[in-house]
Amino acid sequence: GINAEYMGSTQNALGQAVSAYEPLDRKNHTLGVTCLAVMSSNLATSGLISQSNQIEVSNLECAVIMGTEPGTVHRCAIKPIEKVPELQKTDKGEVKEVKITTSNPINFSYEAHTGPVQAVSASPFHRHLFLSCSSDGYVHLYNALESSILLSVSPSPSTDCYLYGAAFSPFRPTVFACVSRDSHLYVYDLESSRVKPYADVKAGTDNSPVLALRFNPLSGALLATGDGSGTIKVWQVSDNLYRPSTHEQTLLKAKDPSAITELWMRVGGLSL
Repeated sequence: GINAEYMGSTQNALGQAVSAYEPLDRKNHTLGVTCLAVMSSNLATSGLISQSNQIEVSNLECAVIMGTEPGTVHRCAIKPIEKVPELQKTDKGEVKEVKITTSNPINFSYEAHTGPVQAVSASPFHRHLFLSCSSDGYVHLYNALESSILLSVSPSPSTDCYLYGAAFSPFRPTVFACVSRDSHLYVYDLESSRVKPYADVKAGTDNSPVLALRFNPLSGALLATGDGSGTIKVWQVSDNLYRPSTHEQTLLKAKDPSAITELWMRVGGLSL
């Protein structure tokens, strides 16, 4: 069972990190981390803490996609934690700061952006697919097993179109959205077009930059954005953007990664 005292105790929760990593580039310079995304459960490691404080894990390491300040994108291996360290406290009951040895987690690198990476998002439908967006104005789609970009889209020709957030839809495999400094929300449906967004909305209040977005995981019709003016807006998207087509429904019911691969091949020759 789970050691409830360690997991739930207000004295121990977040008392100290259990592991630490320091990503380094090829010249051994530390990379500033801007965003992270955990790949699907088929690639990630899950585990529970047993009564002996041992974490039961599979042999796979946790695959994490990382975006950086220089614009590079990497896959990192986060190793399973074999033992949760005991918290050390002072006589006053305060948690002592413990130095944790760091290691470089990067085990694969992808074709980079030309500006800081602002967001990464793993596909909820295909274990090898993820996207990134950057201040360079582009969204890149990647196969996690290949370094080159699968597809690159730029929603606006404007040089002011810094992209601050991007995410896959949790309801349709070929739909994703991104938001920009020039106050726009763009929603793409790659079944409709690989070039133009399906929807383009002026989403920021008083032309303020849109900094964040989130699909509602329970209601496909709703999408939220947050902007620099301090306003959160909830948008209702069209049925076409969240209701799977008949063909998509057939593929999704199959629960077979090769079926989703077939879909991506059909919408644009993307090899996964």
